[in-house]
Amino acid sequence: MQYIVDYKISVQEVKLKTLAITIFIIIQLMLTKNVKVYAAFNTLLQENKIHAAVKQLNFLSQFEVDALIVQDLGIANIIKNIFII
Repeated sequence: MQYIVDYKISVQEVKLKTLAITIFIIIQLMLTKNVKVYAAFNTLLQENKIHAAVKQLNFLSQFEVDALIVQDLGIANIIKNIFII
């Protein structure tokens, strides 16, 4: 028997994984130098963009940042309620 496995990965997925690895390496380098790492989520959101913002925050949550700077108080509330602080 012959099996054909067709695993497709989008260019966007590759870029996102590459970005994640790059961010991780930079943060680890900063931590070895005792440098604090801050992430800025500096945007005012429309209600129809909240789901996408939560996905981006979830992406950011995998990194060891010292602080997250936000502008939108609604996002601050989402962070407080969804992500354990």
